[in-house]
Amino acid sequence: MKAIDTIYNGYKFRSRLEARWAVFFDEVGITWEYEKEGYDLGDGVYYLPDFWLPQLDIFVEVKGSRLSKADTIKVERLAEQSNKRVAVVGSIPDEDVFDNYDKTYLGQMFASDWYDEFYFFCRCPKCRSFGYEFEGRIRQCDCDSRDGEELKNSNQFDYAYAKARQARFEHGEYGK
Repeated sequence: MKAIDTIYNGYKFRSRLEARWAVFFDEVGITWEYEKEGYDLGDGVYYLPDFWLPQLDIFVEVKGSRLSKADTIKVERLAEQSNKRVAVVGSIPDEDVFDNYDKTYLGQMFASDWYDEFYFFCRCPKCRSFGYEFEGRIRQCDCDSRDGEELKNSNQFDYAYAKARQARFEHGEYGK
């Protein structure tokens, strides 16, 4: 099946899921750039990441399901060659997603030398900068905190996920 192109905030996204992630980023105040630049990864492999999040210094790739082997190779190469992290996100999570890790395919994170699953976007309770966390440990925030409180149940993030899930782009509704 082919995804439906969707217009939101002046951008034409390749799918509604990508547009919904843009809604989420806007709601929490994370600056994003859509399909900023494509990359030649060598051996005839080219890659155009969906989002660049300059505040977090990471690429974000939106996938409705787990990565294919070909996509995994592209993501790994991008992380290695750019020396940047690449987050792979799935569908916008439901309200109860944070109570059940088994249902939480929220994000995979690739770096040049490691890979992990189950990342969550968060906000540092000390410096209030955005970051991401794995098992309750915040990573890459301005104050370099590693022991921030878990913010998976933060009202701000719950609200942003709800807004993203509720976003409708049918019948000429372009969002923002």
